[in-house]
Amino acid sequence: MRDGNKWLWLDWFIFCLRLTWYVTGLVYFYLFSDNLGAISYPFFVFALSMSFLIPHIFWRPGYSNLTMYPIVEFLVTCSFSIYASVIMRVDLGNSLLLIPFLMIGYLCTRKTAKWAIPLYIIVLPSTRILAIEDTYSFIMQFIDYGLFLSIGLGFNLIIHSHLKTKRVLVENQEQYKKIQEQHALLEQYSKKIKNLTLLEERNRLARDLHDSIGHHFTSMTMALDALSIMIEKDPKLAQEKVKKLASLARTGLDEIRKSIHQIAPDDVQYPFARLIRDTAEDFEMHTNATVELDIKGSEYFIPPQVSLSLLRCVQESLTNGIKHGNASMFSLELLYLPTSLTVTIENNGTQLNNTAPGFGMKTMNERMVELNGEYTIGNLHGDRGVKITLSVPIGGRHEQRYIANASG
Repeated sequence: MRDGNKWLWLDWFIFCLRLTWYVTGLVYFYLFSDNLGAISYPFFVFALSMSFLIPHIFWRPGYSNLTMYPIVEFLVTCSFSIYASVIMRVDLGNSLLLIPFLMIGYLCTRKTAKWAIPLYIIVLPSTRILAIEDTYSFIMQFIDYGLFLSIGLGFNLIIHSHLKTKRVLVENQEQYKKIQEQHALLEQYSKKIKNLTLLEERNRLARDLHDSIGHHFTSMTMALDALSIMIEKDPKLAQEKVKKLASLARTGLDEIRKSIHQIAPDDVQYPFARLIRDTAEDFEMHTNATVELDIKGSEYFIPPQVSLSLLRCVQESLTNGIKHGNASMFSLELLYLPTSLTVTIENNGTQLNNTAPGFGMKTMNERMVELNGEYTIGNLHGDRGVKITLSVPIGGRHEQRYIANASG
């Protein structure tokens, strides 16, 4: 029924009833010893004390054996009842067996109830058949015993319900504790995610500054180097060049402001091919390099984030070709396929060596990884030239109307 190491209030209440039954029996038969018949009062005290004490060996605070208790209670009580009723032919009344029935009902389990209740209901009352003179009294004892057995079973249900409620409460407390622990873990994870998000945003800002601003200032540096010679040969052309450099500087400043405010450039609203064409023309204008653009396939809508990442990679590729490879000719190819877009950049600059990739190359690779795309770089056949390939998957329907509206 229960673990039983610690008694509950109902256990103490039942024990007090049993103790009262024992003390009352001693006092009553001391005052009315004639009712004992041929049984001596000292023997009655001994027998009743054994009936009271021995079962408590198997049910006491700190220990309970709910299988042995009904067996011992039956043997002790039944032995005394047989001795009094069958051997001594003395009717001690129903009171001798009432509390044992109450105890059996209170301490029985599903396992012991199958044999203990029938055993007590049938055998114990039968031991008094020789001591009871009339049939009516013999039958009525079953009602008394059944009543006390039912009271014991009622107490049993109460203690079961109490223990079940207590277990549920303990489980709820454990669940609440686990929830608090999980909440604490979630808060830790939330802080980690926040820190990772900040780190990712810093890296994104660093990439944007490196790719976009670096592209502009590389173009300006190349133009300024050429401007020092142009001033002496063609002042008017140099003056126009200065105006264009001022415009380029303002564009670079706008890019810085947009990156700081984490706003994508407004030009991503245009078709991707137009962005690449404008970038190539600006690059040719300020660096004196030649850029050929070839578009294959039918243009379709490119998501702004994909378009911006590819644009930055193209800018970085052009800038690196001038800055590190001293290239003078570039070719750009846009290949529109139903499920992917591939951008190929080739130049005639110095080929790559085995040195570790720089920040710009790492940034391009990171951008492609974020888009679930591919980034490859390698040397062309011959003594000069580098080839960079960028490929990203494209999903969804092609939106030709977006191209037409933006172009018009």
